[in-house]
Amino acid sequence: MTALVVFGPGHPAIEHLLLLAIVDDAIGLIIIAVAYGDTANGPMEWWWLGLVFVGIIVAWGLKKMKVMRWELYVCLAGPFTWFGLLMSSLHPALALAFVVPFMPNSMPNKAGAHGEGRGGEDSDDDDDDDDDESSSKKEHDAEGNHAPLHKFEHDLKWFVDCVVLFLFGLTNAGVKLDGIGPLTLSIMMSLVVGKTAGIGLFTLFAVKVLRIPLPRGMAMADVWLLGFIAAIGLTVALFVAGEAFRDAPILQAEAKMGALLSVLVGVVAVAIGKSCGPKCITPIGGGVRTKGDLVDTAGDSDDSDDDDDEKLDDVIVRSMTSTLTSMKRNVAKVEASTGVDHKKLMKRYNHAKKRVVLKHEKQKHEKQRRRSAGAALSLKTQRRASLGSKTGGSMLPSVYT
Repeated sequence: MTALVVFGPGHPAIEHLLLLAIVDDAIGLIIIAVAYGDTANGPMEWWWLGLVFVGIIVAWGLKKMKVMRWELYVCLAGPFTWFGLLMSSLHPALALAFVVPFMPNSMPNKAGAHGEGRGGEDSDDDDDDDDDESSSKKEHDAEGNHAPLHKFEHDLKWFVDCVVLFLFGLTNAGVKLDGIGPLTLSIMMSLVVGKTAGIGLFTLFAVKVLRIPLPRGMAMADVWLLGFIAAIGLTVALFVAGEAFRDAPILQAEAKMGALLSVLVGVVAVAIGKSCGPKCITPIGGGVRTKGDLVDTAGDSDDSDDDDDEKLDDVIVRSMTSTLTSMKRNVAKVEASTGVDHKKLMKRYNHAKKRVVLKHEKQKHEKQRRRSAGAALSLKTQRRASLGSKTGGSMLPSVYT
């Protein structure tokens, strides 16, 4: 929400921050699972992690069988990973992290079934269209059935947002308003300095050393401001504080208070965005590399033209792919409804096309003939009117008879 207010809707920095937040939370959960496991009943027993691999194999098998129900992935593979983490004294919050990557994120291409039994002449066309078919996989099919991964996210979104997060905050927050101490300032400064410097410096390393360009529409100033906003530490930060200082209630209260006070970063970020404006934030749709950007553009004055060409190519490829996909789907529907194979259908199409073209040409010639006849009649009428005006109108009938 803070990034939306600072950068504005549609700015690429929002999606970039969302990606960073996902990676950051994933790393935090891994730290919780490994470093702060439940060792109250004894040391970690790593051999129980074999159940996690069993769960992974089950999820992989379901994907190979093209199972399109996310419930089966969770109910069949999830218990193995959850029980394996629990018995190995690791935090079971990561149980589904081993299962979700195997959920299909696209629906199978059913149009290929209509192409069975075609002649060898059409097989070459099918080979040429493999890339188009692979690139045309959709999140849902023609009947509106969504892919398991997207349906999993859609079905559980309301429950997670309204129930799970509420219960998470209720059980893990527990922030005491008087729990302010030396650790509070340390946690708050660690979030602000660590997130800002970490995101900025690692972005600098990626661009300068690895030669990875910044997202289009972002400049270096956006990256630093984005890293500053990322310092807002709730959810996982509170979770880590609760697990790290489980046996020290006073330190736990101070650490949670430091994570909670990091929301003040949002107020400062909004103030910076409103006061600096274009000096700190690249306008939406700008994307022009400036001297302060991380990408070295010295001696390359055609970068903006290349970016425009790349954007145009991307639009053309997407449009043509969508058009070809729609054409294939329509042909498959016609074949299924008429029972006519592809080759006969194309012959009939060419015959019908010639007939329609001839019909349109005939109508065009007829329209031109009528237009010419109308022009001749108009000219004849004008001549009669001119002759009638010269003879007083009395000689008009006799002249033309």
